[in-house]
Amino acid sequence: MKKFLLPALLVISMGLLSTSCSKDGDEGGKTPVESNTFTYDNQTYELFEGDQGNYAGIYETGLSNVYVGLYGESEAVFFDVHLPADKDHLVAGTYNFNADLSVPNVFGLEYSYVVFDVDGNGEIDEEVDTFCDITAGKLIVSVNNDIYTLNFDCTANGKKLVGKYVGTLEEYDPFEEG
Repeated sequence: MKKFLLPALLVISMGLLSTSCSKDGDEGGKTPVESNTFTYDNQTYELFEGDQGNYAGIYETGLSNVYVGLYGESEAVFFDVHLPADKDHLVAGTYNFNADLSVPNVFGLEYSYVVFDVDGNGEIDEEVDTFCDITAGKLIVSVNNDIYTLNFDCTANGKKLVGKYVGTLEEYDPFEEG
């Protein structure tokens, strides 16, 4: 009888162990994105802070334009989003890239890019640094009090750009000199 119980208990134990962990980490075939990072060209970069500024009135679209910047040590991701005219800051929603710039869309993305500070001077310099234009994709935003969650899945210069930022977005006035 003892010879029968030991193998039976072993089989039951193995079955419990294998089924209890089968769904852990299962993201439906997708690799989960760590918060406050982005991956571009198979390299992962950290994001430390973000900001947003309202460019309402700078474009004659009848829409509000909010510029969102997410910053790492020597790289940044920028999104230009269109909102209803009565909004002056980023709101929850899905923003899809708009390839036809002649027809601005509410909850659209345009003029967005990732930039790498090649010379490491901490300044974005159009003549020296590498700019990669976003040409497709989306930005999904959720807001809880003052905490923003930004998930983005885009294409920039033909390469995958995927990331997630969770945190505050400092408000700035793009028309203020300083």
